Amino acid sequence: MIFPIAAFVEMAIAAGRDRVPTGAISLSDFKIQQPIVLSTNETPVQLVRTDDRVEIFSQKDGWNRHAIGTLNATDDRPDSIDLAAIRANCPRSIDPAIYYQEARSIGFDYGASFQMLRQIWQGDGQAIGEIHLSESSPYHFHPIALDAALQVVGAALPDADATYLPVGFDRFTLHRPPIDRLWSVVKLRTVSDRVIADLQICTETGERIATLDGLHLQKTNQQSNWQDWLYEVEWRSIDLPPQSEPTPLLIFGDRQGFGQAFAQATGGMLVDAPQRDRPLDPPLVGDFEDWLGSPSIGGGLGGSPSQIGANRLPVELGCGDRSGRLREFAASGAGGTFGLDAGDRDAGSRVDRG
Repeated sequence: MIFPIAAFVEMAIAAGRDRVPTGAISLSDFKIQQPIVLSTNETPVQLVRTDDRVEIFSQKDGWNRHAIGTLNATDDRPDSIDLAAIRANCPRSIDPAIYYQEARSIGFDYGASFQMLRQIWQGDGQAIGEIHLSESSPYHFHPIALDAALQVVGAALPDADATYLPVGFDRFTLHRPPIDRLWSVVKLRTVSDRVIADLQICTETGERIATLDGLHLQKTNQQSNWQDWLYEVEWRSIDLPPQSEPTPLLIFGDRQGFGQAFAQATGGMLVDAPQRDRPLDPPLVGDFEDWLGSPSIGGGLGGSPSQIGANRLPVELGCGDRSGRLREFAASGAGGTFGLDAGDRDAGSRVDRG
């Protein structure tokens, strides 16, 4: 026996009511990753909700995830359904007793408590069924009632001998609490090894109770392996995220012209050192603090040294860093470092990105 998709939905909606206590609620992008196979032994089942994401697990040789989906509040105000027009497009009547007997022959053995369809009509790629729930419901949407609504999909299929199992849906929306007498309207989108169907569940006056968009069913048979119909490789095209602007380089000039050449090669901002009474000592953090505070640098970047370093611009420093003090300075809020260790010019230059 397989844990029904209707029970998954009721669990998720019940968890979502903690977050969306009133009004319409939707469960979208719902996928059954592997079925819960029930047996005579008790099977613990647990739902985990993280913000709007729900995951359903069972415990057997450890915890195994079976289904995932997303919960959201919605302000959908759907139109009422013209049952008379739909009924006119479904001229063929099906006896529910015969329908359940044929379902049993292809492996769907609905017990008496799950046989809630009272009338079924069939059209081309569509069907409509009347549901009577025989017991009062403490549920948000009784799993037996929802399962009966899903049973109408079988009446819409052109091949009555084929076996299809639900593997997920695009979106289920519960607009208002259901009552004990409902109608399920099914229209097929596609029919192949995977069927996609849309369902509308309403009252006898056409007031919509729930909408299920994009129910996915996979064709299978009694001898097939579960993984054959639950898993497939599907490549999807997605847009690349926008490319961020490259980090600007702040390069300090030197007497040998190496900084100027590097700035031209990289498009960096070249800044000449202010006139000083003593030579600049790159390993000294104080020298760089003075430099960043000079009008030729801080003024050109449009902010104070602290704003430039910590809040405005990830400043890149171009100069040697043999002592590692530049990295200490960068860690204090000035950003990353670009250490240019000229060394032996004949042997080439080494660029060290910190």
